[in-house]
Amino acid sequence: MARLAQIEPGAVVLDPMVGKAGTLLQAASLQPDATYIGIDTDEEQIEAARHNVASRLGGAPIELLVGDGTSLPHGRNTVDRVLCDLPFGKKHGTAVHNTILDPR
Repeated sequence: MARLAQIEPGAVVLDPMVGKAGTLLQAASLQPDATYIGIDTDEEQIEAARHNVASRLGGAPIELLVGDGTSLPHGRNTVDRVLCDLPFGKKHGTAVHNTILDPR
């Protein structure tokens, strides 16, 4: 997914449902000259993400926030790429909850 996003140096990349930050960590390893932001409503997931981010050696800055990915605190034109490994209700959440996140 990170390769397909073609993240350029200086880009700001957002994962609005970051979970444990696997997607952002992969992207940051491919393009360390970008800035990464991860948001999740689950504080336990953010804590696990912080642990995973802290465990890596060097790399791009990754900011992790507890919040709602459907109501972002960022202004217009502040994010260059959005990466998200959507929750399919298998490990976290439920299929019913996913219909609320994305009615389609």
